[in-house]
Amino acid sequence: MWTRRDTVIEDEVASGGSPVWSPAQIVAVVLGIAATAFGAVALARTGIHPNALPDPRTTVLGFPHTQVLAYAEIAFGLLMIIAGMAPVAGTSLMSFLGAVALALGVVVVAKVWPARMAHWLGVAPNDGWLFLAVGGVALLAALMLPVFGGSTYAHRRRRVVGPNTY
Repeated sequence: MWTRRDTVIEDEVASGGSPVWSPAQIVAVVLGIAATAFGAVALARTGIHPNALPDPRTTVLGFPHTQVLAYAEIAFGLLMIIAGMAPVAGTSLMSFLGAVALALGVVVVAKVWPARMAHWLGVAPNDGWLFLAVGGVALLAALMLPVFGGSTYAHRRRRVVGPNTY
């Protein structure tokens, strides 16, 4: 039996679209850089003493610190910077980090465990207000700021060369 088929020389697929972004990414990166810098300065002043984590204490911009708090701030900052890299998936990480900072702020301001908090983190009530502010900003930005872009298109074009007969 004879059939007619066309020979396809090449298949071209062109795709594109607008990039996805959110203003929450900017907030996450700014908070992340600030927290990382804050923790790095505190760690530089306290030094690294693995056998005595809560003992070396210092003050950064009027906020008391221990090594443990410096490590926590650096980790928070780096994770917040990572959250700022992905507009959609990063908002969930940003929400989680904001909720953790908010909860820590509530614990410090309410003086739930004042002796333990002062011993391990070296925090005072003014630290709690800072944690509340940072956590609130992060949580509100992650939940309230919109995500823009994301429209994509794909265009397919085929070049067909004459009929083939088998």
